[in-house]
Amino acid sequence: MAARQRSKKPHILQAEIETLLAQQLPDATLRSRLEELSHEPAFAGLTWRWGPELYHRSRVMFRPFILAHFSMQQWTGGWFLPWRPVTWDGPRALALDRWLTEVEASEDAELFRLLYRWKTSAPR
Repeated sequence: MAARQRSKKPHILQAEIETLLAQQLPDATLRSRLEELSHEPAFAGLTWRWGPELYHRSRVMFRPFILAHFSMQQWTGGWFLPWRPVTWDGPRALALDRWLTEVEASEDAELFRLLYRWKTSAPR
């Protein structure tokens, strides 16, 4: 019986995603590699990191992937509170605000609703 592999912590997964995004891979290859990473519990919680870049890179290629893995919750790997909301603030806010503007200009109503709900649900 094979040993169960441990899930990657969010900061480790984020570093792997950033490395992939920096490699200038063809869109199909990038999507395939991201599909592999998307099985990690922490992947969807990093929507703020990969979503804007993928959408800007190729809306047609990556929009279905973004919608399938979109999340405003981050898996922490902890026992007591394994999930926490990802807030629309700090360094994330700049990237997310730009993404929201791009989505609105593209008249992408479905993604706009998701992003707008995320932004307006942020604690003030």
